[in-house]
This record gives sequence, C-alpha cells and structure tokens, in this order.
Amino acid sequence: MRCGEAIGCAYQIKEQKDCGNTSRCGSCELRIAALTSYVTDEVIYKNQVTKPFFNYKKQQEDKRLQFSTRIFRFNNEKYVILIIEDITNFVERENNYLH
Repeated sequence: MRCGEAIGCAYQIKEQKDCGNTSRCGSCELRIAALTSYVTDEVIYKNQVTKPFFNYKKQQEDKRLQFSTRIFRFNNEKYVILIIEDITNFVERENNYLH
C-alpha cells in the first residue's frame, strides 16, 4: 500500500488512481520531501502542510500535518523514513486559545 492510499489522500480517492499517479502527486509536499531526501540525503524536520483527506465515514476534511524525513541504509539499499503526524486538533486548540 502506498502512502496516499494508507492515509486516505482525497486526490487518490477522488481520481481513483494509485498514489503517485494523480493530477496532484507532482506537487505533493510529502512526495517531494521523500524524493528530495532520497536523492540528496537531506533531513527534513517538522515541515507542515494542510491537505484534504477522507475519514472513515467517507467525509472529506482538511488535515494539518507535520512531517519529517530521514534516509537510512540497510543491506546496501537506501530507504526513506517518512513520519507524518496529524496535528489538526493541536493547531485548532492553539488558534482558539490565541483568539
């Protein structure tokens, strides 16, 4: 299962295409970060993005995500670890507190 399929990416679901093949994949911040890390060994730490997703009730909602990437090597192969955190509730509480 690919990332967009696992996390319920709205574009992947609406277009009914595999993650990596939708009209929005070329500009996906998560995909760009993973590829950048893979090619340049760059560590990406706590970047944030808002993206549409479908929840378990099949309703679309925007989620605020924080993500980090890092390269690791195992058996002479190169891999990317992509950690994605849903910080939507945290951001909403923080915004309500500030207002």
